[in-house]
Formats: sequence, structure tokens, C-alpha cells
Amino acid sequence: MLNELRELSDILREMKIAVKEWHREYKPLPKSTFRVWLAGDGSVWDIEELSPDLVRHLRRFGNNQNAFPAFNIASLYRVTDASHLYEWEQVNLFPALLDVEQVRSWCVHDNWRDSRVQQIDRCLHRTSLDLLNILEEYGREETRSVIELIRLAHGFDRDGRSGLRAALEDCIFAKLEKRENIFAMLSMLLYKGNPAKPGEQDSGSCSIILDLADWQKYGYPAASSQTTDGINQALLRKEASKCIDLADNTVNEFSREGLGLLAGRYDAFGMSYNPIGEPMPNVKLHGFDVTLRTMFHAQECQYRYGTIDDASYPIAKQNRSRAKGALEWMAQVEWENVLWKRVDEREIVFVYPDKLMASGQSVLPLRFAEFFGPVYRNPVQGNKQGTREERRQNPGQERAPSSFEGVVEEFVQTLEYLPAEERPGTIQIFSLRKMDRARSKVLFSRKCSLKGFLRNVRSWKRGCENIPSLWLTKRITPFPLQVARVVNNVWKQGGEMTAQGKTLVKRMQYYQGLELLLDEVGQETLRYYLSILIANSNNLVSYVGNQHNKGSLCLPIQQKETSLVLSVLGLLLDKSGLRKKEYMENVAFLMGQILKVSDELHRLYCQAERGGDMPLRLAGNYLFTTALAVPEQALAQLGQRMAPYIAWARQIDGKREENGKAAWSYCLYEMVMTKLKGVFMQTTRFDDFDKAQVFIGYLAIFPSRDDEEIQGRKRGSFSGKEERW
Repeated sequence: MLNELRELSDILREMKIAVKEWHREYKPLPKSTFRVWLAGDGSVWDIEELSPDLVRHLRRFGNNQNAFPAFNIASLYRVTDASHLYEWEQVNLFPALLDVEQVRSWCVHDNWRDSRVQQIDRCLHRTSLDLLNILEEYGREETRSVIELIRLAHGFDRDGRSGLRAALEDCIFAKLEKRENIFAMLSMLLYKGNPAKPGEQDSGSCSIILDLADWQKYGYPAASSQTTDGINQALLRKEASKCIDLADNTVNEFSREGLGLLAGRYDAFGMSYNPIGEPMPNVKLHGFDVTLRTMFHAQECQYRYGTIDDASYPIAKQNRSRAKGALEWMAQVEWENVLWKRVDEREIVFVYPDKLMASGQSVLPLRFAEFFGPVYRNPVQGNKQGTREERRQNPGQERAPSSFEGVVEEFVQTLEYLPAEERPGTIQIFSLRKMDRARSKVLFSRKCSLKGFLRNVRSWKRGCENIPSLWLTKRITPFPLQVARVVNNVWKQGGEMTAQGKTLVKRMQYYQGLELLLDEVGQETLRYYLSILIANSNNLVSYVGNQHNKGSLCLPIQQKETSLVLSVLGLLLDKSGLRKKEYMENVAFLMGQILKVSDELHRLYCQAERGGDMPLRLAGNYLFTTALAVPEQALAQLGQRMAPYIAWARQIDGKREENGKAAWSYCLYEMVMTKLKGVFMQTTRFDDFDKAQVFIGYLAIFPSRDDEEIQGRKRGSFSGKEERW
């Protein structure tokens, strides 16, 4: 990851794009944070939930346990009684049912354990003092409100309960009496506990930031971007003075020869380097934190090369800061679907070009990351999150995903709009995954030219269209990050998806969809993906095909997933060199077609002779699994099962509509069987590439009735002796 970020930092510097540097002990806040307004006498004047737009501009000094002016507390009371939880849920759904005295009756079990009280005490009386010492020496006008806030924080009792906790409870009940922000206040007052767990292990967490009710006297409130920047600058100035002092001490310690040796030390990127004994910077991404490089001395493997911690891969402080700044800049919310795309809660794909600026714009208007996965846009709220109360009351309408073809068209139009000198030449793509609590890893990294990338995109679209026309109403081109989900989904015989539990089975990883897009993939890899997809989706294809051939409806989700399965099959066949014009003449595809025609004839027979009473599975569908495993046996059984339906089709008079369809279906059956007879051998066995063709043949539409070959067979199909298999 350091290599990818190093190049991005160089591009940002070349383009003169300002990257904000944050002190490593000044960390972002959780998305859901409450602001606690303190009055001059130390009481809590008001409580409000901050909007996500403001929260992302705020920070807290310290770490996850001890911080200021924002820190974590617990909801005041823990509720485990089922009746109380039900009543609470009813109030959330119908705020008019709120009874404050009833809420007080739920407040029985104190949720502020001794460990939590001690942690809050450290935040109010220790971490705040550390920050005060820095601000008094290096702070400026923007930090005056925080200095006053620290004074108020020191006025709270050290036991926590009779100080801050009591003030919070008074304010919460006052707001409930006024029926203000009921949902937010109840979530801060009460915690839904697990009765099976002890309270010490199940207390939850709630983020708050302290602020001044009379902040106008001091210029800015503590929870503001101006104050946040002021604190950050003070911390950076403190850090800079520390580095100068360290350099002076180094000069005093080393002789002239020692300084010569020290000056000859360089980091991995050729910059002068002095060991600083600090871990690599940490960056908070969307859903998880990531350390630029994990260096933990307890891992004994690091001793193999005689170095440990930051000495195992030396990176100068300036380069650490540049890499951290580059990742934070690229991971901004406004660049989602432009420079990054979330894969799941633990993985993100990043992409950036070698040119970032365009005339009159801060960044290129090219949405690179949209190529990798669908974008869901809410037509009511757009991308705005809103507060928790707003999201609960206005969930918005169903979000519609973008299409791959639409993304390609929009990107190409935007690219043509740019002058030639402003178009990027290359793009860098990498996928970053959080492996466990401490480690993160770059799973995939590629650098390619923009022309090569667009060429691969066109090949991807062509590959997904490598299937004949389907009865499905819409062919869907999957995005690269969707392919793994399509391959890994396991389906039951009834067309339902198998529940995979909390941990999904991922035999194909998300990033491997990017490999399919950008790399030349070997036959063995393609065969591996095909084997997984065929085994997992066999039941879905069989069920959907049988339902359609019977004239029954399938659920929209089943049709959509089937379309995605077939598109991925077409893509994998295209990657292996099999185009539809070629494989549609193969024995495997014809096997799928003959099963489909058999279903059609069986259905027409049931409609005409049995009053529409149909079996659970039609003749061809009944032999679908057998055809994949033992095609010779399937054809033999098919000949026996189809004999009465073929005889019926030969004897009809063709006057009724159903009979006309039967005559056409019989001609089609004869044509496909004749082709199949010419290529089938008794030793024929289907591998995974063949089975994919059976899937496609079974769901592909029939040739048009105007087809010359069918018309010719229709004119002479009842005059001669039927050719048996």
C-alpha cells in the first residue's frame, strides 16, 4: 500500500492539490455523535445529535479509550426486561405514546460501571490537562473555547456519577418532558442489554463531544471546523518542536564520524531517515481503521532479518505523513464512486489516475470507481445521510442501481468532453481489506493505461453478451465486484438461496472479479470458477427453466439472478476463447436445446390432452441433472419419455392454435435432434465448459419461426418416416 500511496502523494504534489495533515493523536469521531452543551455553572444546557456533515470535520485528541473534548460514554441505564423493551419500541414507532413517568420506571439498572466511570474521569481530568498544556503554549485564537471547556470539565466530580452523569440525566428528562428529539434522547438514556450477558460485558458505547453554551465569547464553538483546525495546528507545532529538540540531542550525542554514518541512512524511498520509534500512522476509513504498515515486535518472524518495528521497513516521518495524507484525501466521502468503492464492510477498492485536475475543476469529472460495482442512488434524499431521527422518519424510496452500460456511456461522453492534454494516461487500482483487528492487506494492485482499461471494459461487455437471446426480459451485465457474489451464491431446488450463516462461503474473492476485468486469466482458473458457479447455480437454472417452460411465473429476484448467472457463464466462456457462434453448434448447447424443446412439447400435450394438468417437472427438466452427468443415458431416457408426445404431435391437424405451436415445436425437435445426432458420440462426457453451454442452451430462446431450416422441415416433416435416436 505504501508504494501506491507514494505515487498518489507525488501526483497530488505535482497537481498542487492541498492535502490536509492531521496529527496522529487527533482522531476522527464516530458517525453518530451527540453534542453536550455545557452552561457556565457546569450544568448540561442542551443535547443534540450532530449531522454527519459536521461530524466528519471534527476530531478528538487522545485514543479510543481516553480522549477530549469528544469521548465515549455509555447510555445511562441498561434495560433487559422484555416488557420494558417492547414498550420502548412502541414509543420509538409512535412517539405520541411517550409517558415520561413510565420511562423513569425503566431506569433501574445503572449502566455506568466502575471501569466506565474511571475512563470518563481520565478523559475529563487527565487527557484534558495534556491538551491544555499544548494549547496554552501553541494554541491560537481558534482554541480559546476549548481552554474554557477544559476548565468546566475539571469542575465535575471525579466519581463521574454525581457530576456529568447526573447533569446528563437531568437534561435528557427535561427534553423528554418537552417531547424534543425523543428517539435520540431515549437511545442516550437507555441501552438494550442482552439478558444472557453480565452487565460488565454488555454496556454499549455512545460518543459525545462537549461544547460551550456561550461559545460566542470565545469566537467559535468547540465542535466546529475552525476549532478543530486550530487544535490540529497546535499539535503539529508541538510535534515539530519535538523533532527539532531530538535533532539537537542527536548532534550532541554523535561524533563527526557518527554523524556521517547517520547521514548515510535512507528510507525505502531514498529520503534521509532517523528511527523515530513510532508505529505507522492510522487512517480511519469507511467502516474500519487501517494502519499503513503493521510492525508489531511480538511477531517473531520479524527478527529473521535482524530488524524489528519501524526499522524492519524504514519510512521517514515526512513520507509517513504524505502517505497518510494521500489516503485520507482519496477516502473522502465526496470521492465515493469516483476514486473509491466500498466492496463490503471490510474491503474498499481505490482507483486514481495520473492526472487529477481539469480546467476549472478541483478533480477530473471521471467516475472511475463506478466501473467496479453498482451505485445505488436514493431519488428522495440522494447521498445525504441525515440524523438518526431523520433517517428513521424518512427512509426514502427504493434505491435503483446503475447499469454497467450506463456507466460506460457516461464515462466515455465525459472523457470526450475533456481536452486531450487533460486526459489521464494511466490509472492505479488497488483493493484494501481489513484482515483482522490489527492487520490490513492490499489484495490486488494493478497499474494500466487508460486506453488499455477501456479496452478491457469493452471486452468485459462483449464477454457478458456472449450468450444467445434469452426469454428473460432483460440481459444484465454484472459489475466486476458482483461476479464473486454470483459465483458464491448457493441455490436450493425450489429456487431459493441457501442461507450461509454469519460467515459467507467465499470460494471466489471479490478482487478476483477485478482480475477477470484486467488480466489474462488461465484456463485452470476459468475452469475453477466455472465449477463453483455450475455446482452452486444448477438448482436455480433448473427451477427457473422448468417454471418458464410450464408457463408459471418466477420471482423477479430469480429472473435477475439467473440473468446474472448466464452473463457470467458467457464471460467465462469468452475468456476461454468460446464465442456463441461457435459453441451454439456444439453438442452441449444442443443438449440444452433439446431438453427445452422436450419441455415445450410436453407442456403443449398437457394443455391439449390433460386439460392443463401438468406434472411437477416436465420431461426435459426431469433429465436436466442426468444430462450434465451422463448425457448418453439422458438421451436414451428422453427418447422413451418423449415417444407419446412425438406421436401426438405428428397426428395433429394444425387447426387450433395449440396444434400450430405443437407442429412448430415438433419441427424444431426434429431439427435439433438431427444436429445432435451428427455430433454426439457414446463416449461424450461434459466438462465444466460443456455444462455451461448446457445451461445456456436450456434457457436460450428458440429460433424464429421464420427460420428457413424450420420452414423447410415444417413443409416435409409429416410426410416421411421419423428418424429415431
